[in-house]
This record gives sequence, C-alpha cells and structure tokens, in this order.
Amino acid sequence: MHLSTQVSAAAAAEPQILPLSYSRGYKKTQHSFIYDGNEIKQSQHPILGFSEEVHVEYTVQLVDCGLLLFQNQDNLFLCNPLRGEVLELPQPLPVPSEVTVRYGIGFDSTIRSYKIVRVGRELSALRKVQIEVYTLGSPSWRVICPPESFSLKPVYPFDGLSAFGVIHWRKWDGRRKKACIISFDVKDEEFKETPLPDFGCPRKHIRQFNLTNLRGFLAVVSFPSSAHLEIWMLKDYQKKEWIREYKISTQVWERGPYKWARGPYNIPPRVANFRFWGSSDMGACSQGLVFAESFGHCKVVDLQNKCIWDMKLPEGYNESDRRTFSYTGSILSLRNFGNPIAEIPHKYRFLKTARTVYASP
Repeated sequence: MHLSTQVSAAAAAEPQILPLSYSRGYKKTQHSFIYDGNEIKQSQHPILGFSEEVHVEYTVQLVDCGLLLFQNQDNLFLCNPLRGEVLELPQPLPVPSEVTVRYGIGFDSTIRSYKIVRVGRELSALRKVQIEVYTLGSPSWRVICPPESFSLKPVYPFDGLSAFGVIHWRKWDGRRKKACIISFDVKDEEFKETPLPDFGCPRKHIRQFNLTNLRGFLAVVSFPSSAHLEIWMLKDYQKKEWIREYKISTQVWERGPYKWARGPYNIPPRVANFRFWGSSDMGACSQGLVFAESFGHCKVVDLQNKCIWDMKLPEGYNESDRRTFSYTGSILSLRNFGNPIAEIPHKYRFLKTARTVYASP
C-alpha cells in the first residue's frame, strides 16, 4: 500500500505539526506530530516518504492549504501528500542570487482556484521588489506591480500565511518603530495593510510577535512583557476587530513522563521563563502552539490548561528539522489543474509519496 493511502482520513481535518529541514535530509520518512492536551504524539503513518536510491537536493518553500511547495534546482512543484499527487509548475522569471524569494498561497473564491504569490526582494535595495502571481491551471506566472507609495520594506523573511483568502506577512520598520501585517488579497491581487491588535505596551516590544492560523482564524502571538504572552484572534476579517483569547504566564514547567494532575502535591518543577525571539519556528495544532528548539526539546503553549510546558519531541525528530510548519491534510486533487504524465520523471522519484504527476498547461 502506498504511503499516501495509509495516512488516516483524520489528517484532512486535524491540524498537525510538520517539522522539515531547510534542505534535503537523508530520512526515509517524515512524520508529523500533535499535542493532544497531555503529550506529544507522533503520527501513526508518515506524511512524506523519500527514496533511498534517488538523492535530489531540494528545499521546501511553503506549507499551507494542505499543500507543500518544493523547489529542486530550477523546478517548482506542489505536492499533496494526502493524495500522493504532484503538480509541476511553470518556471517563474529568473532572479539574481542576491534576491531573497518568499512564497504564499491562497484560495480565490471567485474563480474557485488557488493562487501562489512570489515576492522577490533584493537585499541591497530593499525597496526593489519583484512580485509574480500564478493561478493553478494557468500556463504561466504574471508580474504585478504594487503602488509606488506602498512599501514592502522590510517584510520578515518568512513564508506567507493564508487566512480568509488573504496571504499575510508580518512587517517591522525599525526606523519608524512601526509594526503591521502586510496582506495580499488573492481575489483583487492587491497589497493592503492589516492593523495589529492594541497590545497596550511600548513600541519596542511590538516587534516580538508571530502569526499563525489557529482554528481557521488569523492569530497573533505576542509577548508584550517578559511575564506573559497573549494570543489575539481576528474572527471578523471585514471589521478588523481583534479579540484577545488567551493571556498566559511565560513561566515554563517541566513535563515528565508522568500524568500531570492538579493539586498541591503533584506540581511539575518550574524550569524558567519562556524567551521568545521573532525568528522562532512555531506550529499550531488545535490544543496548543509548539515552538521547536534544539536537542529534541520544544516549548508547548497549552491552550486548555493555559500554561507553557518544556517537553521532549517524539523519537525520530532530527536536529536538522529546524522549520516547524502547521499542516492540515487536504482532499484537493491536483489533477484539476494539470495534465497527467504517464511515467513519473526521474527528478520526482526522490519523493516516494508521489504516485501521480501532473504538468501545468
């Protein structure tokens, strides 16, 4: 039985944490894991499988909407692990090596298709950007130009996050001491600014925040002080009204193999206060947020018990797995956007998950 058919149907609905390395590792399989409110559990079946015979260098550029965007050499392709499908994408415009490229993906309800946005920013000239959009099922990428008055300087160098059919990046302008969220509406293909919540703290702390999709809503995880963190959720995107859903102490508690129970005689030892950096990798599942760390450990923000745990990651977690993604399986079939290729090309055979490959028109 193929790997993709072994993945539980629950994977299409249950948000999971998918750790991935920055570039090609030498693992045969890659599992996801979840925090179930009591412990971290590894998925029964792997999300990805890799060939031991075919070794290809690649990077994972994006994980969103149940899809993974891979790049190996000059090839870009989408993978739906749940269905074992791969869609080969057209080549975007070439960019110089000094240009940093980031991606985002979102669903356009007006045409019932997905769009990928590619933002290239030249490090030596931060205002010079190259923006391309690709609609799944179309033959090529399109270049779009934001208004001259609109600056993408400097967008944090992380992948865009999709929510409400909009792709979001966090932005911090150190000179102006201003933080905001840059949003790309995939329907109108326009960049807009989404205001942040009123954190009620000095401006110098505003940059310490991260974005995630929590239970289907755009969420901001902020650290307004060293004593606590806050989680704000944007439940009404049209009104742009943020609601603070959680305020949790940054004290970290060590959680051992024992079962934790409330009461004065079974209190886990306190480790330290959690220190958050803007570059911290974070993934979200329904019961909590997971910040991956070195030496096989992680910090778990427990949303039910409203505390932070220091926990060990499941066996098999590789030290090279330094990117932590939120992943929810999708039943979307990539065959709707391309033509089948009779024989799987050699360049995709490193990915055993791929059972069917489609080529864009």
